[in-house]
Amino acid sequence: MNNTIDNTKLAGVLKTFDKAGRLAAKRFLESPYFNSSKELLLLFKEILRLQEKNKPLDKEYLWGKVVNKKPYSDLRFRKYCSDLSKLMERFLAQQAFEDDEVQQKVFLLKKLSQQEQRADKLASSAVTNSDKMMEDYPYRDTSYYLYQYLLQKSYYELENFSTKRGVKSNIEEISNYLDWFYMGEKLRLITEAESRKKLKSHEYQLSFTNEISYLTKKHFTNLEDLPHIEIYYQIIQILSETEADDNYYKLKKLIAKNAHFFPRDVAVDELYGAAQNYCVKKINAGDRKFLIELFELFKLQIEQNILLSEGKLSPWYFRNIIVVGLRLGQYEWVENFINKFKNYLPEDNKENAITYNMAQLYFYQKKYDKVLEQLRSVEYDDISYNLNSKTILIATYYELEELDLLDSHLDSFEVFLRRRKDFTVDRKQIYSWLIKFTKRLTRIMPGDKQSLEKLKNDVNNAKGVVNASWLLEKIAELEK
Repeated sequence: MNNTIDNTKLAGVLKTFDKAGRLAAKRFLESPYFNSSKELLLLFKEILRLQEKNKPLDKEYLWGKVVNKKPYSDLRFRKYCSDLSKLMERFLAQQAFEDDEVQQKVFLLKKLSQQEQRADKLASSAVTNSDKMMEDYPYRDTSYYLYQYLLQKSYYELENFSTKRGVKSNIEEISNYLDWFYMGEKLRLITEAESRKKLKSHEYQLSFTNEISYLTKKHFTNLEDLPHIEIYYQIIQILSETEADDNYYKLKKLIAKNAHFFPRDVAVDELYGAAQNYCVKKINAGDRKFLIELFELFKLQIEQNILLSEGKLSPWYFRNIIVVGLRLGQYEWVENFINKFKNYLPEDNKENAITYNMAQLYFYQKKYDKVLEQLRSVEYDDISYNLNSKTILIATYYELEELDLLDSHLDSFEVFLRRRKDFTVDRKQIYSWLIKFTKRLTRIMPGDKQSLEKLKNDVNNAKGVVNASWLLEKIAELEK
């Protein structure tokens, strides 16, 4: 028999509570409205005390703390644990309910409509407050239309319109909000399925996908007041069409105008994310003007103050913005961006991110000595930073004509790759090609057209060579 409850659902959920969550749960259990059992409160406190000290949750020990002198009963103890687990589920649901003021109003109206004796003043006040709440609701995403549908449905029930045949009801409002919610949410799910299919090669069988697109195009000709529908419709077009530049520009304009109507994570990840992915696809196909578009999308997010999530900036987003700015020669802008946003990076990534990205900036500015100052003594814990810094050092040593240092660095990089057992064959290969081609580059004499042509063809034919554009640029310089 297992003598602990460490691996139970109850122990698992209690372990997720932070200090504020533990205090709130304690107050919940102390409320006689939710819990009348002193034993469950004692069990809750003792489990948390043991978890904080990383001690096992021994059943008989807990029983002794909760029930005291009575002999241990496994059946009774399991009942205590089950009851406490159910109360914790109710506590979490209650927290979610208290965080959602609109749902509170929906349930208030529902309860008022079910009472035999109607509280007219409270009902009138609840309706007025609900209307005001939705006027002030910050978003116009699908949640807004769902809430409006639920509230309108609650008004219908509260007014008992089903029995008032001669009175005009709000059925039209109920129907409209339901349509606007359904259309927007269905289009959003279609974009999600398309995105996942491209990233993970998963297939999804969603009903009415063609019909929804057809209905959107036919019946929603004026979508200015329904940006959630038009935005997701345009995203579907850029996901499903190979060439959809017109749709991209429409999407960009819509996002620039309406991003503030969506929660921050949705605006950045879904809306801007879709536009950025289209730009990357076009850039990879050789259309350089979309590098400028990608840069403009990043700048729009900065202007709209949606770059930060809970006061922090993802180090990978930080780096991507910098890379695009550098490729466009926006060195002053990039330096200002680094200085403005570096303190918003997570503490565990901050030093590495600043050091590496400043090194990138110095490299593009041809300040190679400063690149070495940044990178020479740094060994990154993060493997991506580690590989990228080694790659920058290769180009820096070459530009400085420090060929002995370059050879030594290439040899040590080769050893590093051989020792990494966690790298895939493909990952090792793309860096091995960089090492191999760089070594060949340093041994070719300027003007040796045959050798240079052979190296250029090899770089072009090897798929995914790291820093291939830099290699080709250096080959071109030797061809002159």
